[in-house]
Amino acid sequence: MPVIRRYHPTDRGNAYRACVMTDTSGGDATRLHMNNNVILDIFAGPYRAIEPELAFIVDTGDWMTGYVIATGNTRLSAWHYR
Repeated sequence: MPVIRRYHPTDRGNAYRACVMTDTSGGDATRLHMNNNVILDIFAGPYRAIEPELAFIVDTGDWMTGYVIATGNTRLSAWHYR
């Protein structure tokens, strides 16, 4: 049964993969970018870095099936990540 747990730095690779695999309206964007890591760096990295307490993983025990990354202050997170 899937559980929601806090994000851990070891989840980074799986979170990047999930982000790339769903980047184009839920479709795979692997071949659209020179560097696939840039997607999560731009869209989720600031929030994960500044407010890690608001980053969660959906974990089945075998695989990370999703993630939720939030912020309490979008302007603050974007400003800090520059």
